[in-house]
Amino acid sequence: MWRRTGTIPAMQHAYPGPRATGGHPASRRTFATPLLLAAVFLVVLGGCRPVPHSNGSVPGDSHACPEVSTPRVERDLDAIRAEGVLRMITRPGPTSFLVYDGDLAGFEYELVAAFARAQGLRLEVVLPRPGEDPISLLNQGAGDLVAAGLTASPLLERCGSVTQPYGYTRQRLILPAGDDRPDTVTALAGMSVHVPAHSQVLQTLRDIQNRLHLRFSIVKAAGDPSQDDLIAAVAAGRIPATVANENVALAAMANLPGARLGAALTGVRPNVWLLRANSPRLRESVDRFLARQYRMLATAPRRSRIYGILEKRYFIDPEEMARYRRPESRPDRSGVISPWDGIVREACVGTGLDWVLVTALMYEESRFLPTARSNAGAVGLMQMMPRFSPLDSAQVFDPTENIRAGVRRLHEIYRGYAYLDSLDRLAFTTATYHSGYGHMNDARRLTMDAGLDPNRWRDNVEVGLQRKRERRHYPDTRYGFYRGNETVDYVRDIFYRHRLYRHMLDRWIPPDGRRPAWAESP
Repeated sequence: MWRRTGTIPAMQHAYPGPRATGGHPASRRTFATPLLLAAVFLVVLGGCRPVPHSNGSVPGDSHACPEVSTPRVERDLDAIRAEGVLRMITRPGPTSFLVYDGDLAGFEYELVAAFARAQGLRLEVVLPRPGEDPISLLNQGAGDLVAAGLTASPLLERCGSVTQPYGYTRQRLILPAGDDRPDTVTALAGMSVHVPAHSQVLQTLRDIQNRLHLRFSIVKAAGDPSQDDLIAAVAAGRIPATVANENVALAAMANLPGARLGAALTGVRPNVWLLRANSPRLRESVDRFLARQYRMLATAPRRSRIYGILEKRYFIDPEEMARYRRPESRPDRSGVISPWDGIVREACVGTGLDWVLVTALMYEESRFLPTARSNAGAVGLMQMMPRFSPLDSAQVFDPTENIRAGVRRLHEIYRGYAYLDSLDRLAFTTATYHSGYGHMNDARRLTMDAGLDPNRWRDNVEVGLQRKRERRHYPDTRYGFYRGNETVDYVRDIFYRHRLYRHMLDRWIPPDGRRPAWAESP
């Protein structure tokens, strides 16, 4: 289960060393200095808490938590299990969360997903809108934990419950490769440093201004960019400097020769997740999980197999790191969700169907594979049944013909539900595409038998579909047994994926700054 890697106790996946940094001599310095090793051992011996500065503070410690720092909801592990859903608040970026070739990925996302699976929970991602603070969202109850590149500090501990570490890093100044200023904190003097709003980096820089009385400008970047976005902007010469966690910076700069690491602005700190202070059982469960994934020993960290796979994928293997940064596979960088976007958009013209929703349905049906074939005999991107399709055996596997036929089928169903509320209409349409009219009609009759509304989806026809699995209801149906829960999950997953696709697509800014009409939310 466990494997031992690395030779420097301080280093986890965040520090691949000379191989991954590739450029400026300052970026190739190892971290095996006596001071750093001493700091790490203090962290380990001190129960994985941050190492204080000589004045007893940590950068950012002199500033308050967000306005909503007291939990407004009671939702611990028992309530989460009762609902069956764990909600993760995060920010976009390859090391946190991204949509890649239609799938959901990211180091922190996949690590939280492993925890959710171990608990028998479904994971949902909550992405803050521009101007929203993740900690406020956590304490408002929008999510159950924040996993967004956080590092432990006394300030963060006042904002919630900090977990067991899952690694260590430090905040570094990021400069253009040709900037030869010294790698000391005083290099900040006179600079303009661009940082994300609602970021720990912001507090670090303010603390340095106050402690060292340095004069430099802190610019809150517009548009809610990720650390990767700002590092790329430095490499391209669009901004003079930013600050990022060292592990994130090294991974990003593996493919950005135009940027380099500058001064370390903090000591080594644990990477952590943040939970509400009133979720002790969730905290205990998360801590046990993280302790099995990553633990600092006297000579080196030890990592679980799954942690090692994720570490290689997002922080060590240059090819893997480059793959998840390919703009053409990411809607937030290219406006592209799938290779079939243009065909879907063309097929949806005049139907009233949102092409992004259809794309989410297509992913759910086939994972964007034109050759996909189900056990029931459905084939192609939209999983058409050949015996019920006007397409011949060759056409049914042709992406264009398959998508057009699937959208025609969706539109036919959609028109039949014109009397419903818009959201219910879409839910009924996707459910009928999955189950067929017969089982949906049965479910609506069972919904009425339960005293519920057959024209409402949530908590109404959802209930009727669930009853299709129950033997005692067979006499009341025409088409008999049906795993209606699968259709309920199908609709839920499509709407959820649609929301994430839309959020990432909304982040895309074309090179000329003009977004086409099809990229806008309907």
